[in-house]
Amino acid sequence: MKFKLTFFCFVLLFTNAACQKYTLDNMPEQQIHFGEGGGITGAITEYCLLKNGQLFNKKHFTEDFKAYKKVKKRAAKKAFKTCKKIEIEKIQVDNPGDKYYYIAYETKDIKHKITWGGSQQKPPVEVIELYATLKSLTVAEK
Repeated sequence: MKFKLTFFCFVLLFTNAACQKYTLDNMPEQQIHFGEGGGITGAITEYCLLKNGQLFNKKHFTEDFKAYKKVKKRAAKKAFKTCKKIEIEKIQVDNPGDKYYYIAYETKDIKHKITWGGSQQKPPVEVIELYATLKSLTVAEK
């Protein structure tokens, strides 16, 4: 009987920790921000991806982030692993154009942003591929 109770408590504790939901007041240190902006209107669309699969978005500087959708946790973790694999914090690209794109990677110790769109400097192909993967997470599933 003690074993069953202990096991039940362990499962309950593990399930709670695994299903952590964050709010804007309680965000984890590890985040990937990505988006695009510029053009005639100068409008910006930004997304914030968390490792647990939560995705937030905002459309202007004046808006706060809002819960957007939940993506597969596996896909979110893969994006974070890709950031580590390509050592995104070492990639130095800051060349916005009229229409620009960006990825910002944040951890406890790192806050790094890559911006491109201008004709002078392009990011490595791995960054372009990561952006395409991140952007695909924002598309509604059918």
